[in-house]
Amino acid sequence: MSLFIDNNEDTIRLNKGDVLFREGDLVKNIYVLREGCISCCKNNDGRVFPIFTAKKQGLIGEDCAFGDNKKYFYSAVALEDSYLIKMSVRDIKKYLSSSNEWIRKVLTDMSDKLEHTAEFISEHRIVSEKLNAGVSFSSEEEAFIKKALK
Repeated sequence: MSLFIDNNEDTIRLNKGDVLFREGDLVKNIYVLREGCISCCKNNDGRVFPIFTAKKQGLIGEDCAFGDNKKYFYSAVALEDSYLIKMSVRDIKKYLSSSNEWIRKVLTDMSDKLEHTAEFISEHRIVSEKLNAGVSFSSEEEAFIKKALK
């Protein structure tokens, strides 16, 4: 079974400002960013805080896919026109079900830890260019993302 099918049905195009998914949505897919820039942010007390920014070949949503929560723990918004490859979490889990139970437990543990890390970053208002692929996060970007998420 190939997880990286690259056909028109699996390719998504987002315009700048389009929302890929919102914090709290059920996790159904993970995405590989082929082209563009996606900001992954958490909402905290009416403010938006970047968790990370994905650029070409970046993965989006994989950190949410295997934890106990089963929901995206951040929102993903296109900062520029973007193309993504969509992969079904159900198909990935089917593929993984034929693998070692230990691997599935490790993925669940990692996903849960990443969720707690995202909460920490948001609660303590940590903004890092390293996490955001060198993209600065200004008040204009925050306003742009807040508007997109309305």
